[in-house]
Amino acid sequence: MKFLKDKDWQDILKYAESLVQAYVKSEDFKTSIFAQAIAITVGFDDGELTIIKSQ
Repeated sequence: MKFLKDKDWQDILKYAESLVQAYVKSEDFKTSIFAQAIAITVGFDDGELTIIKSQ
């Protein structure tokens, strides 16, 4: 992912969030094991998490 090389961590986190959000909205997600998850979050283990899906 060369286009992320000069980005700061906030830009990379926002990009990761957008990828996961797009997947959660996709048809592939509906039939995946992840569709059964109670929650899906994105973030770094030493910081705040962004909730993408929550029941």
